[in-house]
Amino acid sequence: NRVQADLNIGDYTKVIGGSYTNPYVSLNEVSRTLSASYRKTTQFTSDASDLDTKTFSLGANWGYPLSEYQRINLGVSWQSQSLTANSVSSARQAFEWVVNNGDSSFDGGSCNVGCTLFWTTDFNTVELNSGWSFDTRNRALFASNGARHTFGASATVPGSDVEFIYMNYRYNQYFPLNRYFTFALNGNLGYGEAFGDTTSLPPYKNFFAGGPNTVRGYKENSLGPLDTLNNPYGGNLLVVGQAELVLPIPVSWQSRSRFVLFYDIGNTFSTEDVTFYAADGFTALPSDYYEFSFDELRQSYGIAAEWLAPLGLFKFSYGIPVNEFEGGVNLRPDETENFQFTIGGAF
Repeated sequence: NRVQADLNIGDYTKVIGGSYTNPYVSLNEVSRTLSASYRKTTQFTSDASDLDTKTFSLGANWGYPLSEYQRINLGVSWQSQSLTANSVSSARQAFEWVVNNGDSSFDGGSCNVGCTLFWTTDFNTVELNSGWSFDTRNRALFASNGARHTFGASATVPGSDVEFIYMNYRYNQYFPLNRYFTFALNGNLGYGEAFGDTTSLPPYKNFFAGGPNTVRGYKENSLGPLDTLNNPYGGNLLVVGQAELVLPIPVSWQSRSRFVLFYDIGNTFSTEDVTFYAADGFTALPSDYYEFSFDELRQSYGIAAEWLAPLGLFKFSYGIPVNEFEGGVNLRPDETENFQFTIGGAF
């Protein structure tokens, strides 16, 4: 059995939660996880506009093995959400979503120096979750052979205060070329869409691209749709691909480190009815401006290193953007960042 507790206190996000997993509810290895969490977020990324969110959630998930390599998961979760936005420091897209979705209400305002209006929306959702995984890798970390596929989908039950569907697929494949080199392919596809009376996917559900885990060489979360404050807003469609050549290193290092040459490609897009604006915040962009296009997939190449330390997995990369957008009339250029460094989980 496993008990997990989460405590994350930062400038933008505070999370308190926990879960309990029983891996053998039955003799055929059915697992069950019960979870509860409280999350308070001031901004959905550190570079985004103000959008205060409070979420309390309860969930239950069951896992069932189909074979030695495959497993499916089914679950249900209940969430109580409260989102607050204002007309000055919140992006217009986020502010309009709060006003037009859920049980929204005017929270007051002031016009002493300009006009600042506050709106809050409260809503409850029941989400059904499902997942599938197929994993034949020879080891979970620093694999050199095999593949891993994971697919997850969730949808709110019709009749929920806010209704949407959300899907994500991840792919990893390792091809040993010889005793020294391994070629790896990684993919990440995500899609979400609102239905019913919900105008668009909730802002905190949007996908983001750019940074060490998606397209290296571009500032983290910076690619794709921008809000009226020229901050990342994210999109409901994510397309990311990575190709890596694993370089030979001494055998004694191979279990805790890796060096690769990489090529990344990807971006986020918006296919929903969301109005975006130019850098001046007033000029509306064409409705298809952020829709998917192969020409808008940002590319980069470079070298990266990973090192498994006692504190976690250290990742270093130096990426060189290939086709960054250099800006235009009232259009902000891409934010590039050659050297990037992260510390995170090993899986």
